[in-house]
Amino acid sequence: MAKKSLEYISDVELKKAYKRAKILTIVQTVLVCVMLVYAVLMTMDNGINPFTFLPLVFTPMIIAGALQMRHFKKEIIRRTNLL
Repeated sequence: MAKKSLEYISDVELKKAYKRAKILTIVQTVLVCVMLVYAVLMTMDNGINPFTFLPLVFTPMIIAGALQMRHFKKEIIRRTNLL
């Protein structure tokens, strides 16, 4: 699906995209937290290994998801204020 500007997306699609982004960001956050706990436990047992830094690799995805949610929320608020 081609990317559309937020101004050209319908209200229903925008709310659906916001909800999807919110769920994905929450799931990613939970998974990174689990990976972080696992990395700490592995580091205590085996010392530093590649899995120690794996949560750091996925952290930017959480930040990008949060920023995307913020853009969706701003557009939803802008549209409700126009009414």
